[in-house]
Amino acid sequence: MAAGRGIINLRFNQDQGCFTCCMESGLRVYNVEPLVEKAHFENDLMGSIAIGEMLWRTNIIAVVGGGTRPKFADNTVLIYDDVVKKFVMEITFTSPIKAVRLRRDKRLLTLETRDNPKGLVEVATLATAHKQLLAFPGHKLGSVQLGSLACLAVNPNGTMVATASAQGTLVRVWDSVRRQLLVELRRGADPATLYCITFSRDSEFLCMSSDKGTVHIFALKDTHLNRRST
Repeated sequence: MAAGRGIINLRFNQDQGCFTCCMESGLRVYNVEPLVEKAHFENDLMGSIAIGEMLWRTNIIAVVGGGTRPKFADNTVLIYDDVVKKFVMEITFTSPIKAVRLRRDKRLLTLETRDNPKGLVEVATLATAHKQLLAFPGHKLGSVQLGSLACLAVNPNGTMVATASAQGTLVRVWDSVRRQLLVELRRGADPATLYCITFSRDSEFLCMSSDKGTVHIFALKDTHLNRRST
């Protein structure tokens, strides 16, 4: 990639059919299959972008400035409408925005706090979810992991929550209704920085990526398959 166009952040939309690419040179939106660019917003419109969150496959995108050439402050989220080709909403806070999550009926943002410096937060995305689940780190260590959390994931209908340890060796999947541990998955013995964990659309598999340059896929329904994985 050319100098000055470095990638800052990637984020899939709610059905995992598209993703945003936040860059020093602006924002791009890609379709997953086939892999094609769907939208391109240059630096003169948005500046460098740290967060880009789509609302499913609609024309609405939430952005937060960041990187080395931001046009907007990192404590402001802006809503861009690609149909009218302009920003239609702006919300400013007193501290930097760490994450943005969109539902069709809600806009959720996380700010930096003592207990959640990474701004970890996830929501159940399906409108048919039996409850509106919001997951974020609690104040007390040890309830889901012995140490601090590196990643969080919620399955689409809000029935399961996955938590990853900061050491990157252990991922646990929880039943959000009964608040019970469903399965414990070990990525490996060596510590690693986990970048992302995510459920498949049918919630039968869990995928995780790390700084080791590997992607691990675990079966959640037929867990005996995991013993044959290498």
